[in-house]
Amino acid sequence: MMHVFRRKEMLAVLMFYVLHSWINTNRYYLIFLGVYMCVLYILSRNIYKTVWIALASSFPFQQAKYFTSVFHSFYYPNARIVPVTYFISYSDALILLLLYLFIRRRSKFSLSVDIPSLFLIPLVIVGGIATYMSQYFTIALFGLYQAMKLCIVYVLSRLVLKEKWGTRTTLDVFLLFVLYNAILIILQRIAGGPLGLPVETLNASSLYGRYALELRSLYRPGGFTDDPNASATILGMFIPFLTILGLTRNAFHKTLVWITLICATVALLCTASRSVWIVTTILVGLSVYRIYHLRLIRIPKFLRIHGYWIGILVTLFAAPLIYLRISTLQQAFSDTGSGTFRLIHLRIAVNTMLSYPWGTGLGTTPLELINRFPPAYYMFDPSELHSIFAQIAASLGIPGLLCFVLFIYSLLKRHIQSYQEHKTRVLPYAIFMSMISYLMTANFYPWFLNVQISGFFWILAAYTI
Repeated sequence: MMHVFRRKEMLAVLMFYVLHSWINTNRYYLIFLGVYMCVLYILSRNIYKTVWIALASSFPFQQAKYFTSVFHSFYYPNARIVPVTYFISYSDALILLLLYLFIRRRSKFSLSVDIPSLFLIPLVIVGGIATYMSQYFTIALFGLYQAMKLCIVYVLSRLVLKEKWGTRTTLDVFLLFVLYNAILIILQRIAGGPLGLPVETLNASSLYGRYALELRSLYRPGGFTDDPNASATILGMFIPFLTILGLTRNAFHKTLVWITLICATVALLCTASRSVWIVTTILVGLSVYRIYHLRLIRIPKFLRIHGYWIGILVTLFAAPLIYLRISTLQQAFSDTGSGTFRLIHLRIAVNTMLSYPWGTGLGTTPLELINRFPPAYYMFDPSELHSIFAQIAASLGIPGLLCFVLFIYSLLKRHIQSYQEHKTRVLPYAIFMSMISYLMTANFYPWFLNVQISGFFWILAAYTI
């Protein structure tokens, strides 16, 4: 009976993803989200499960109410105005609701303080100090709010994933999102642009994708996100995960796993994200090697029969894209290339950390760039630093970087011990590889405060056996 209800819940989640594509106004989205939660509650009869599924399936869309402000640049003539955006996401309300439900019934749930959490507390304190000392107080306060939201999600995830339904339900929701977003990316690639869905007008300026910096004729679709690198990061997190599930015995539906894996792989190729390609290739290789070494690998019958032809089709599709991106790799490290751009960000992070030992405040780095450096130095693109550790170093200074490194170290140490103690259970290792994928890829992109992407990491990080 539980399997029947779970199938119905996942069908409701899938319908949420599909229907979400046709909603582009906050008013209708709020009504839609309310109806969705009512359906989930009717199916599950569990208010905690209802709110959690709604949260896990809605946060990747980052549907929100946006507010704008302005900042005056020191380096531009006539005090050029630079726009600053704030927002309150609907998923924030779900986080608060779930937090309230757990606090109200705290006697029913037990949660011990784990070692990683001990480093989150001083990290938040350092964030508060950096915010107080920041010359961009309002912006830093908003950044601190985003960081605290991720910390709360981590704590809530530890509570939820301890429930019998928690881990499997959460992963099913994530895999459905990966599948639907992958299909959307493939269709956008075939169409050579947006499909005309109402949701795509939420960020029409980017055409839900972009063209390659070194090859302007190469369209890079982004699926539900306005950045192909964002979707590529999510796909890259789950391709090693799906590979492990697809090649071993486990409780997940093999057909769905392999369909999702194939679609995600093709979609990742469509995004033309070189860094994610490299990271994913390395992690998939390591994943296959480990399960083969432990003699856990089980090649499905259909793959033994049709794997040769599937490999040929994927290769024929991938070869031109890979050639185009690899052929322009040298340009990436030219004076105006994307590789050089990232190296400059590392120098800026070190400079800022030494100049501000307590940091400039979360989310303030772009403003610090335009206030301290001439535009030509950062290639006229004052974006967040393209490395998660560079972001922390510049925003929270030396104490914040130390706390964050210790948090990541303790987190990875716990997961390594977990999958080493349970070698025949593949799920701990699959989740570990997803986390590693995020941490490696996040050193190429500014994902720390991007809840749409980093939310996956913070939820999976809470998993324990």
